[in-house]
Amino acid sequence: MPMDACARLTVAVVSLMVLASPCLSAPTIDVTRLPEWGTGGSLEGRVEGTPPGDVAIAVFIRVDEQWWMKPTQAQPLTPVADDGSFSVSIVTGGVDRLATEVAVLLVPVDAVIPDVLGEAELPTALLDLALARVDLDRAPREVEFAGMTWLVKASKLQTLGPGSNWFSDDERSVWVDDVGLHLTILRDGDRWLCSEVISKDAPGFGAYRLVTEPIAEDMPLNAVAGYFTWDDYAPDHHYREIDIEFGRWGDPEGDLAQYVVQPWERPGNMHRFSYAEPELTSHEILWTAEQVRWRAWSGTAPSPTPETLLHEWSYTGEDLHTEAGRAQLRLNLWLIGGEPPANGREVEWVIREFEFRPLQAEE
Repeated sequence: MPMDACARLTVAVVSLMVLASPCLSAPTIDVTRLPEWGTGGSLEGRVEGTPPGDVAIAVFIRVDEQWWMKPTQAQPLTPVADDGSFSVSIVTGGVDRLATEVAVLLVPVDAVIPDVLGEAELPTALLDLALARVDLDRAPREVEFAGMTWLVKASKLQTLGPGSNWFSDDERSVWVDDVGLHLTILRDGDRWLCSEVISKDAPGFGAYRLVTEPIAEDMPLNAVAGYFTWDDYAPDHHYREIDIEFGRWGDPEGDLAQYVVQPWERPGNMHRFSYAEPELTSHEILWTAEQVRWRAWSGTAPSPTPETLLHEWSYTGEDLHTEAGRAQLRLNLWLIGGEPPANGREVEWVIREFEFRPLQAEE
């Protein structure tokens, strides 16, 4: 069976043993579906060259240089159906969706699988059990911008948040050139494809400043451009999300921008405002353990003057994230509810510059 064309993956198939029966070829594993990086779902495939009842599937994912058995320690083996097919959930909790590698092993049905719980390498005792093996690369596309590496979000197999949208990692959707970083909302047949990039590093406390071209004039009323911190490892702390968002949220008379500390619905955590967009605008989030301060100013200077300052606001409320954790920076362009752009037009957001200054540079 051919591999799902939607899945971006590299496969190495290693047949390690020929079964005793002369009428059977070496057993193989054909992976037909692999959820993309950052998403959940099941890995699916088919086994050939061996009686299905004699074998089982053992799957392992690699997250942050550590290997973990799937679906669970209590269920290390997945049965193979009579037609040779199998399905394994590879995202069962934590940050499993961030796995960049997946190893799929075909083993005897009665194999005793050693525990693999955060190992740096798959144990030799496990690999010796394998009749066949498939290694899958699930790493996202990367782009270089402003001296940093950014991961490009994709969702060809299922919609994702925010807004239950399709996200594209295609070079037509996200690219970097001499002008800057380009994010888009593009039409692709019946779908509208949104875009998002994620800093590979977690910068920590400090000043996050970007310079953007005007966006309000061409922005559909149901589109949002976002610039925010996010820590996948901190769900109990609202993912340490601190936002600048641009969009009118469906209201033609609505304000253009908002500053938010999550949860947004708590009184005092969101501040909306409007301003006349200059040719280029600088937007900054200064995040410390004592406060978050946002500023917007015209031009590209590292800091505003009284004449260039467009808006500022500070937050010291109860939801202040007092630890930086592993928060990365995200930039995205998306549609509310996944609905087509209200004006029927494609959108492009151009970020000319980005700069991060660590907290000590602010002291």
